[in-house]
Amino acid sequence: MMFERDEKPVAVESADNSDSGLEMDYEEIGQRTARLLTSSQTPKTQENDDDDTEVAPDLGSDSQPLSPGVSSGQASSGVQTTEQSQEQASPDNQTLLRLLDEGEKIRHMFRCARIEGLDTFEGLLLFGQAHWYIVDGFTLLRSHEIREIDCIPEELHDPIIPMKAHCKCTSKRHSKFAYEDIREVCKRRYLLQPTALEVFSADGRNQLLVFPRKVKNKVYERFLSVATAITDSAHQSVSGQKRNATVEPGTGLLSSLMGEKSVTQRWERGEISNFQYIMHLNTLAGRSYNDLMQYPVFPWVVSDYDSEELDLNNPMSFRDLSRPMGAQSGERLNQFKKRFAEWDDPHSETPPYHYGTHYSSAMIVASYLVRMEPFTQHFLGLQGGHFDLADRMFHSIKEAWLSSSKHNMADVKELIPEFFYLPDFLTNHNRFDLGTKQSGVTLNNVVLPPWAKGDEAEFIRVHRQVNGDTPPYTCRLFKQSVSSNIASAGMWVPAI
Repeated sequence: MMFERDEKPVAVESADNSDSGLEMDYEEIGQRTARLLTSSQTPKTQENDDDDTEVAPDLGSDSQPLSPGVSSGQASSGVQTTEQSQEQASPDNQTLLRLLDEGEKIRHMFRCARIEGLDTFEGLLLFGQAHWYIVDGFTLLRSHEIREIDCIPEELHDPIIPMKAHCKCTSKRHSKFAYEDIREVCKRRYLLQPTALEVFSADGRNQLLVFPRKVKNKVYERFLSVATAITDSAHQSVSGQKRNATVEPGTGLLSSLMGEKSVTQRWERGEISNFQYIMHLNTLAGRSYNDLMQYPVFPWVVSDYDSEELDLNNPMSFRDLSRPMGAQSGERLNQFKKRFAEWDDPHSETPPYHYGTHYSSAMIVASYLVRMEPFTQHFLGLQGGHFDLADRMFHSIKEAWLSSSKHNMADVKELIPEFFYLPDFLTNHNRFDLGTKQSGVTLNNVVLPPWAKGDEAEFIRVHRQVNGDTPPYTCRLFKQSVSSNIASAGMWVPAI
């Protein structure tokens, strides 16, 4: 299919007055192009009273398309003859159409970037009749052309994420989702900017999509208008609470969560486990498995990594949840306080601080999961293509705990959810050469505490039991610690 020049005004939704001219131009181009992109089996034009644009028309002999064969001057001025357009069908349009259902009508089109770990894949978000699509590797030009990103000059491409190096994509992914399978749509931040949405589907798939600035809210409303199965149910929501349990002005997240129908109230009543509660908090905070820079955070819970049997009735077996990792040891806490009190920057550029590192980062997540793909490649990418020195690699549960809680002033990291359900990340199934420590120890599988009996699945079982609903004392200990420190600035929950 090709593109028709439309001289008539196009009905578009009202936009934020702060939208830049460039953003509004691309939005209008997407609206127009979506109306004009259709398959040859599509019936003639008909009006849709429920939509803000016409249903995509059949492009017959009366159309005046724009094709890639037109020069940039002709495209910008809208000069092209019908004979030229009929002879120059866009191969990129045809490639895109072949990825869609036969006879599909595209009603709305938006440029987007799909986030997967540390990778970004720019493409198009398409809204059809009963399905929505994500197609990597294509973009929408200001000339109303759909083009493959790898095939256009760099000066014609306006990337959504400018800092991402443009790379050739030999394999382009395209995905189709039914509107009826959408379970939730959440607003997200990417690179600290409120430009992303995360869409959760009933089949377990979820997509983190970044849009040009100011376009996100319009796409969000479009998703809500087509998602027929979204229910305001705390039990079905990925955030664990109804949408009306929102943050009230001036109260903060946790104060709001303690209100009626909140996930905290459900947790306090025992309706959900500790693991579910923490996962819901991560979701509410905007954390996502799709973004290593905002990966879900879980706390260190156990502090005993020496005993043959873990005594769940001994409070000394557990981490002090009322304190962050930097304050688990009184000696190290005093060192942090001393550094803060004695800090002197001769250039007055850096104010005093306690912790110089973060409790979660892309490197921390990749280092924990380095034995599993695709995280191995993420780690190598962050390390310049090679593994880190063996003495700095994640090798032992006990050593990681001691580093984070006691020995290392530059380490205050917490855990990730995989410590409570995925034994595979502890085993070097791929036989990666992770190096040899100065002590002569060759790195392979993660060294487990004695109470795990050398079994990764046993470690996960005990660790999940400690953080779960049984035995009662452990659950009660966890809840009492969280509840009594819910408003503490040093508590690990606000850190999420």
